Amino acid sequence: MEPEEPKQDDREDDDPFEHWRVVRNGRGDHSIWPSIKALPDGWEGLGVEGSRHACLDWIERNWSGPSL
Repeated sequence: MEPEEPKQDDREDDDPFEHWRVVRNGRGDHSIWPSIKALPDGWEGLGVEGSRHACLDWIERNWSGPSL
């Protein structure tokens, strides 16, 4: 059985957005959002920006909520 192909979102090389930011909602949930897009209502930027991988790493190290 061949290994499963990574999903589109898992391949940084195919990422249509180069720059991401870490965001948080009013419940304290963390996520990432493309820096070039306006934030959805209820979310705020935390001042952490970079590659998708770097932002997800930051969340992993700094947020004690549910694991990614």
